[in-house]
Amino acid sequence: MGEMPLSGPYARLRDEIVEYVDSELAWMPDDAPGDSPIEKLFYVALLSYCRFGGGPLHRVAIPCKDWPLDQILAAEDPGRIVLVPQAQLDGWRVDFLIYAWEFGRLSGRPQWRRLIVECDGHNFHERTKEQAAKDRGRDREFQMRGYTILRFTGSELYANPLKCAGEVGDWIQMGW
Repeated sequence: MGEMPLSGPYARLRDEIVEYVDSELAWMPDDAPGDSPIEKLFYVALLSYCRFGGGPLHRVAIPCKDWPLDQILAAEDPGRIVLVPQAQLDGWRVDFLIYAWEFGRLSGRPQWRRLIVECDGHNFHERTKEQAAKDRGRDREFQMRGYTILRFTGSELYANPLKCAGEVGDWIQMGW
């Protein structure tokens, strides 16, 4: 059974929603941070997911010179997600570092949880056994320090970037 075409006020509402979303998408940066097209794609997908489809995830802070990371984290704002593209951690660069509030489900006290997201294009990851071993060793090192790590292949990101962003959204909401 097909859907009935929208008419009257519903058609106007649909047009208004499309116009609103189109105007809101003007924020999409042409120069999204990232070293590769898949990192840029994930960045835009995650911000779009948070803004339009992530329910309570709509408050995203991105550190900058005027609003540094330590200042954002000191605010202990439970409704905020902190997204750090191209983060430096102990001599390593990670594609994305994400902080999300945890309401003490695991620790007994509220605190920030940390997620590393890696966007693994074939040209830079798992091309050789040595590169795969290096990536896995680094993952284990960060996991031992309390970070969660999610890796997405370039194929996953190109096929469905919003699904990848949704998996990050699922991780964020696990602590709520």
